[in-house]
Amino acid sequence: MNKRRDYQSPLRQEQTKRTREQILEGLIQTMAQGGLADLSIPAVARVAGVSVPTIYRYFRTKRELIESLGSYIVQKSGIMPPSQPPRSPGELIALVKDLFISYEGTDEMLRAAAMSELSYEMRQQALPRRLELIEEALRPVADRFDETEQIYLRNSVFILTTTAIVRAFKDYLNLSGEEAAETVAWAIRTLTSSSSQTED
Repeated sequence: MNKRRDYQSPLRQEQTKRTREQILEGLIQTMAQGGLADLSIPAVARVAGVSVPTIYRYFRTKRELIESLGSYIVQKSGIMPPSQPPRSPGELIALVKDLFISYEGTDEMLRAAAMSELSYEMRQQALPRRLELIEEALRPVADRFDETEQIYLRNSVFILTTTAIVRAFKDYLNLSGEEAAETVAWAIRTLTSSSSQTED
């Protein structure tokens, strides 16, 4: 009796990867054009140029498709997640510099998708974890502030480290990602410093 081989040729693997990316690009374009109202598997299939069954072969549900978008955007934009979360304001500043410069290099379609309603919902789901990461980075300087000031500080630093700030610096002041990063680095150092010195 012949045993079935579990063999995938490199050509087949490359084709699978390309089709998956084609579907995710279709999702990005659909999000950029219409947001949640127009987001359906048939709409994504139309834009991606594949059949509805093809999408379901790669993604069992619409939720699974949407959840796959985050890692694809990270891969496509070249924004690498840190190997470990920042443990100080200095480490946070270094991370922000990398993030801002990488984000500036992303294409317009990706940025439009990032501004969509669906992207907003995804960010809202990730919000508690992101706030925790900011709190962790600010922990070395937290004792310089009372409880209310710690919340103000965390919220201010959180807003300063979002990619929306990169767009704002570009739109209003025509600053590059690097210039925006330097400005935000200065703001974080200033916000986290006591009357005596800055914590790095």
